[in-house]
Amino acid sequence: ELFRGPSSIIGEAHAANRDGSIVVGQACEFASIESPFGNQQAWIWTARDGVQCLQPPQVRPARNFIGTALATSEDGRIVGGSHSFGLEADSLIWIDREAQYLKDYLRANGVPDAFEGWVNTGFVTGVSRDGRTLVGYGAGPRDFQGFIVSLGSGARP
Repeated sequence: ELFRGPSSIIGEAHAANRDGSIVVGQACEFASIESPFGNQQAWIWTARDGVQCLQPPQVRPARNFIGTALATSEDGRIVGGSHSFGLEADSLIWIDREAQYLKDYLRANGVPDAFEGWVNTGFVTGVSRDGRTLVGYGAGPRDFQGFIVSLGSGARP
């Protein structure tokens, strides 16, 4: 079955939870020239609600930026991905469908020097089943490097 978004067939799927009742991917309004977001929205599909677009925290002026959801927690509350154009990429997390750049989220929640000196934060490529651990990679101070972010047991994702 083809998943359909608000205006057409959506872009590719990148991840699913264990039973396939939640699927996430990129380019929610793929090929839509009417939308101010273009391909900048990622998407989530649930068996209950169908396709929902996941907006980025801000629309980038260049329409060639892509919103990509690359990972999901088991319940779909935490989704990780990126807002990117080529190597210009910033890690994104959606918590209950609300988008935040990962660096901004961490800095607002007790890690004031998160990603200090990094060129960009890249991509969240994995989310643990419980949504409390995120992994990914980005352009660090000297080279591309991976990261692990633990939201901890006291955090409310």
